[in-house]
Amino acid sequence: MFSRYCLSPRTGRSLTLLRSYWTSVTGTGPTLEACLDSCVQQAQLKRGASAAMVFVSKSFDSDDYDKLSHLIQQRLSTKWLVGLVVDRVPHFDHGVSLYVGYDEHVVGFQVKDGPERNKVRSVSVGRWGRPEYLGRVAYQQQQMESMGWDGFESVSTPTQDYVLPETLTTRQTPSFVFLASDNEPDELLKTLDHHYPATLKLGIVGASTPFVNGNPYTLFYQDQLMGAGIAGFATYTTKSEALSYIKIEHPSLLPIGKPMHITRCRGNIILDLDQAGATGLLLELIKNKQNSLISKDETFYLGIYPPEDTTMEPSKMTVCRVTSGDPSRGNMSVDTTVDLQEGQVVQFMRKKGVTTTTSDNSMDVAECGVFFGVVDKEKTIDLFPVTIPAQAEALVDRAGGASENGVILGRPNLASQILDVPSSNVSLSFSNNNK
Repeated sequence: MFSRYCLSPRTGRSLTLLRSYWTSVTGTGPTLEACLDSCVQQAQLKRGASAAMVFVSKSFDSDDYDKLSHLIQQRLSTKWLVGLVVDRVPHFDHGVSLYVGYDEHVVGFQVKDGPERNKVRSVSVGRWGRPEYLGRVAYQQQQMESMGWDGFESVSTPTQDYVLPETLTTRQTPSFVFLASDNEPDELLKTLDHHYPATLKLGIVGASTPFVNGNPYTLFYQDQLMGAGIAGFATYTTKSEALSYIKIEHPSLLPIGKPMHITRCRGNIILDLDQAGATGLLLELIKNKQNSLISKDETFYLGIYPPEDTTMEPSKMTVCRVTSGDPSRGNMSVDTTVDLQEGQVVQFMRKKGVTTTTSDNSMDVAECGVFFGVVDKEKTIDLFPVTIPAQAEALVDRAGGASENGVILGRPNLASQILDVPSSNVSLSFSNNNK
């Protein structure tokens, strides 16, 4: 076990030292059983856990995923089990990563996939949609053509009245929510933001597994294996202000130009920045002599600060991909399901011309509890298979995973959404030292 310091969500000052009963460990080995055993032995995990968060790399056989829940329950006998298949785990790439809690108040929840789910990411302007969603996309396009901008009000509007999963309640506010999801968590995120705006919400969109076991994603909830949907749990603490320190990094991105204000927008479409066409301004930056190495064919990103925020703190910035632009009209589409607002400050960004590692071994392992990362889609385990080690080993005080489909990021009092910028990462930091 280890102790942790927490930060106040309002002041950021260090609070009283708390005895934490959460343990993080990552293990590797020649078999799934060897990986789990190395984690249990190295971290001295006991049976009777309150909850276990499980990340398993996309480098095992499909049969291994079928028996994963059973193997974990044999070793931990946990009340709540939530997890997913990721592209890779920290430090080892191949293996299993566990975040296990004891004597904690934890409540699990599940969102099953079905036609009643509002899959907002498939209908946002500027996105590609799967064939089964073309009806809704065609309707939106017809509205745009017949009514102009008056026909497009919001990038994503929930169709339900913020209905929580049945095991959660509005009578008690959780201190932290973890989610293992497919690529459609937005409806649930809006619901959680509505009922628990000050609660930290983190998670991962599972790695794509259709060529591993035939499922689009592979999620775990209790003894169930889910091919789509959402599994998660909420934790509750007696310390009303307890909140773990969160760190967000975008090591692969560089800013280009200066910050600008959105002066006209609609949904996820930016029309004007500083009273000028958004796409035209980006093209001017590309043509600038100081940016001579930039190609207009590369991917660009937009750092977006919260509405009415004047601090411009990097930790508050959300980074989204620029999906399309029309130089003649000036409008630009941004890959987000959160409506943009006039007056928001934004910053154009581009990828560095350097190679970054997905496992990010440069992080101080002793100060990191849980790590969530984004793998470049061109550098996944599918394209670059990992070597399976002959011997098992484990690393304590480090847990998490990285997926090519993004990280779920919900900071207190800010809109939750998916971060899918390659090589970006989110971590919860802990310390063993009495500072």
